[in-house]
Amino acid sequence: MASLKQKLPPLGSLLAFEAAARKLSFTQAGEELFVTQTAISRQIRQLEEYLGTPVFERGHRQVTLTPAGQSLLQSVTLGMEHMASTVTQIREHSHVGPMTIASTIAISSLWLNRRLTDFRQQNPDMDVRILATDKDVDLHRDGVDLAIGCGDYDKHSEVKAHFLFTDEVFPVCSPDFLAKHGAINSAEDLLACELLHLDEEHWQGLSWDAIDWPLWFASQGHDTLAIQQGMRVNNYPLLVQMAEAGQGVALGWRHLVAESMGRGSLVKPIEASYISRRGYYLIESRKRALRPEAEILKQWLLLQYAD
Repeated sequence: MASLKQKLPPLGSLLAFEAAARKLSFTQAGEELFVTQTAISRQIRQLEEYLGTPVFERGHRQVTLTPAGQSLLQSVTLGMEHMASTVTQIREHSHVGPMTIASTIAISSLWLNRRLTDFRQQNPDMDVRILATDKDVDLHRDGVDLAIGCGDYDKHSEVKAHFLFTDEVFPVCSPDFLAKHGAINSAEDLLACELLHLDEEHWQGLSWDAIDWPLWFASQGHDTLAIQQGMRVNNYPLLVQMAEAGQGVALGWRHLVAESMGRGSLVKPIEASYISRRGYYLIESRKRALRPEAEILKQWLLLQYAD
């Protein structure tokens, strides 16, 4: 007999469909779920490919449900209302503490924190605890429901890993630093700049290989012996603050400096990037099932990367 997982499309696509069908708007659905319109559109296309038929008629300025979409909406609404009712009953009779998600201090501070604020606005009665640590965590001992980690988790039988994104690393500095220093046209020009370093101590508690200036310059074909020594810190959020303050050029992880670049406090002096083969994953234990609220958080976080 086929399992429910084999019979159903991904839960994320059903969540996106329910919101879009109720609002009759991909944009408003994205606003409700705190994701982009593009993410909703991608999830709907995935659902339609799974079903083999459209669930929306796309007009010039609006969308309407097809007969198949109307039928699916009735079933999805009933199913989700029943699940929500059950979750509420369980929570009312449970004394389990808040769900815990673990990640590095950098990811917790620069990426996860704001997204969990959005999640809490949507789910005000779900308590979340962030375990921010620059050490590897044990999902089976540390009371952690979910974790964000980096590596080859697809090879680990004890955890289930859901791919989020790859490492893309590039130089960043403040606009003031760039204006004072003058034009930086190549990776070689960076060798004359004050470089900010993430200290080796940062990596010691993690099983991930370090990505540092020597590795970055080597990936661009430059001799690492010419690298200038500069300020070193063992905390990545502090390193970002130093770069924003104009103290030098730091390595920026795309997903961690996106907000700083969006508000203009950091810029890319050159376009050169290093893209690692390793990936970041949302991981959970294979030895125990996620509690319902942790499953909701997992699906919500994965939906952030549908685009």
